Amino acid sequence: MNYQQQLPAVPENSVVRAWQQPAPLLQQVTHPACFVSRLAEELLVSRTDNMNLRHMSTQLQQDVGCWRQEYERLLAEYGVVVEHNAVLLGQISRLKEQLRAVRVKRGDNKSRRNNGNASAPVSTGSSDASSASTLVASGGIKEE
Repeated sequence: MNYQQQLPAVPENSVVRAWQQPAPLLQQVTHPACFVSRLAEELLVSRTDNMNLRHMSTQLQQDVGCWRQEYERLLAEYGVVVEHNAVLLGQISRLKEQLRAVRVKRGDNKSRRNNGNASAPVSTGSSDASSASTLVASGGIKEE
């Protein structure tokens, strides 16, 4: 019985906690070149990916800087537009008040004419024309 391997001697009262079987080294021994070339290929791919990621990161950081500058420029421009809109709204309010005043004045003149008061001075339209020209000069609408 020479072909059987001798097992290690274990005392009768001992407890075996782990069984160690020799690992088969045949696979590693038969294909070491394949393993090394595959490992080298994976390393090359990993390095290439790493370089690509670094390049993309640099490019994205530059893009972020450009977008931040553009955002700041647009924000400042927005502030100018908001101020200009506020000025225009103020002008519109003043022009509406002037237009109301002109219409009220014309309404008073028409009601005096309709009443038939000969003693009341009848406007020749010169004051209306001056009011209307004031409106047109300030950017308003001339009523005819």
